[in-house]
Amino acid sequence: MTKETEIPTANIPQQASVQPKDAETNEIKPLHITEDDKDRFLECIATGEAFSYSFGADTKFPFTVRDKTVKENNIITRSLDKLMAKGKILNWTEYANAYNACSCYYQVVEINGVAQPKVYPTAKNEDSFNVVNEFNESLLGQFSSSQFFIVMMQVSRFNKCILDLSAEIVTDPNF
Repeated sequence: MTKETEIPTANIPQQASVQPKDAETNEIKPLHITEDDKDRFLECIATGEAFSYSFGADTKFPFTVRDKTVKENNIITRSLDKLMAKGKILNWTEYANAYNACSCYYQVVEINGVAQPKVYPTAKNEDSFNVVNEFNESLLGQFSSSQFFIVMMQVSRFNKCILDLSAEIVTDPNF
């Protein structure tokens, strides 16, 4: 397995923690997006850098996430499809859980200031590459379920933010 060169991300300011759920409705709150975030997003689109966001700057559990690349998405789906064909993933619920875990694996840049390395398939090991094993061997794979659910919830909020920013670019001529 080889480690690919780090995917460039834009320099980002630390974001203060915001409660992820609305106390009255129990719905997950969207991220608070500033004009600076919008400018950074556009800059990332223009330069090809991955848009990123930091969570928990004022907590004991800060971490940074970034966009997942199309290549990483393809790696995940190809690997999971192979596992399903071999009977190692038995149903679509397991597939979805593995997809979400592996997406977090590729999207989390650092935890508590420690960079999280990523492993990618090579021409030599593409047939045997198993992204679920890579996730399991990573720091995220060693987390308790409560720690991992926190990360997964924040990654989901980040992904929703990317969808919202993308939709705004497409629909708002003044963006």
